[in-house]
Amino acid sequence: QFDLRGAKIILRSKDGKPNWITYPGETSPWHYFTILPRRGYPIKISSPSLEELEPVYRAVRSFLQHDAAMKNQHAQQMGHYIEEESVYQTVETTPPRGGGRVRTNKDSYW
Repeated sequence: QFDLRGAKIILRSKDGKPNWITYPGETSPWHYFTILPRRGYPIKISSPSLEELEPVYRAVRSFLQHDAAMKNQHAQQMGHYIEEESVYQTVETTPPRGGGRVRTNKDSYW
């Protein structure tokens, strides 16, 4: 189990599409995306087929966008101004195990 609230999707490119990698000996690339939860280790979800990965990727992305919108709406109702954050974090390479963004006490209203 893991909590998706406040998580980020880690991508290599800025086009918003899942990453891919070709392993030695494989004829086609594997497609994947990485979820960086607020707490815990990064979670890599992969598939040899982009078509099989897309529904999972869309569902995670949709949940995170909805979660961010609810967080912003709650903050505005409380009279707080918060800078809107993207549900994506673009990196050159996938962070090492246990790596991730710096967390502070003001990261979330939840």
